[in-house]
Amino acid sequence: TGINLDGKITSSAGVTKNVGVYMINEAGTQPDQGQILTGMVNNAEITLGDGSVGLYSKGQGYNPVTNRNEVKNTGRITVGKKIAGAPSVGIYAENTKLLTDTTSAITVGEDGIAFYGKHSDITAKGTVNFNNKGVLAYLENSNFVSHLGNISPTQNTMLYLKNSTAEMDGIGTKVDMTVADGYTGAYVEGNSRLTGVRKITLGRNSNGIFLQNANFDSTGITEIVGTQQNAKGILGINSSLKNETKISLSGDNSIGIYSNANTPNTVVNEGKLELSGKKTLGVFLKGSQSFENKADISIADSSDAQNPTIGVYTSSGISPITLTSGNIEVGVKSIGVYSTTNSPVNMTGGNLHVKDEGMGIYKQDGSVSVAGNIVVDPHTATTPNTEPVGVYAVNGAIVNDSANVTVGEKSYGFILNNDDPSKVNT
Repeated sequence: TGINLDGKITSSAGVTKNVGVYMINEAGTQPDQGQILTGMVNNAEITLGDGSVGLYSKGQGYNPVTNRNEVKNTGRITVGKKIAGAPSVGIYAENTKLLTDTTSAITVGEDGIAFYGKHSDITAKGTVNFNNKGVLAYLENSNFVSHLGNISPTQNTMLYLKNSTAEMDGIGTKVDMTVADGYTGAYVEGNSRLTGVRKITLGRNSNGIFLQNANFDSTGITEIVGTQQNAKGILGINSSLKNETKISLSGDNSIGIYSNANTPNTVVNEGKLELSGKKTLGVFLKGSQSFENKADISIADSSDAQNPTIGVYTSSGISPITLTSGNIEVGVKSIGVYSTTNSPVNMTGGNLHVKDEGMGIYKQDGSVSVAGNIVVDPHTATTPNTEPVGVYAVNGAIVNDSANVTVGEKSYGFILNNDDPSKVNT
């Protein structure tokens, strides 16, 4: 049976916790329960207060498809902000095939969610206004296709993906996402995908993608860019990551990829990292996941050797680091890889180029093995004890060398140095 709604649905002034349209289709024991799949077209203008749901749809099930509700919205839906004990949602879709057409207009207030999808397929056209500290979509086991174009910043997390897929380029062109200062572009959990994104621009103290217990491949995101301080491109907690996104950061204290996870989680970087800024890190590893780099890492000159830009950094946990391929360019006073844990650093291929006063690999404890090609520029700076070095091993670190090493005048290929007389470098 199809339902067509027109006219206006408006809550009284000051009234909260309303539902504009409630459509549920569940199996039951009564003759009129679970017998008819409901389809609906909403042309009505719905205006509700805080803690309200504009349109609520729950089908009998997701599979087979005949158990789903089918809903099309062409009307205008406006709901207020979230309040204690009552979320604010433009359209709630569970076991539903939802289309918002080109005339659809959805507006949500503070902490409101424009689309809440649960076991649903959502195609979003028209316009959505969630910029008053709202959320574009909260998705659980759902598929979301956006025809909305570029995503403007909001003082909230813009997307929540839990075992879900969000395709942001429904219009055929990849979109840009801008993340507000102090907030997150997308929260990702489980086996989720985010695709159709050309560029994510980070604000100060913001995160592009936040991974929690996720298995994530960033192939659908072309580039993450940050020029502000304390920005993080991809932040992962107990997650596995394959990064194919170019990450460019120039703000101080920024991090391209942050991962705090345990075995058997893995982090593989196949996206170019371009790094500058005081104490900016390309990759920051905690816990005991493994890390492999297969891409170019460009580390700009550092103005202060005490606060250098570093390509890959780990100082706690036991995360092994493998450099398989790619070109690692280490700028003046910068560091390629910094590891002070017992976990190994293995350069099995690729190229490592170190400029004057720079350091290719700093290794304390554990072992470092190098193959491939290492080139260290000549030393021309006049400051004492600033010679560049390919590998600097301290306090008992074991060094295995099978690399092709080219060293410039007054520079070093390897330095073995011990502050602890009980330890011996080999």
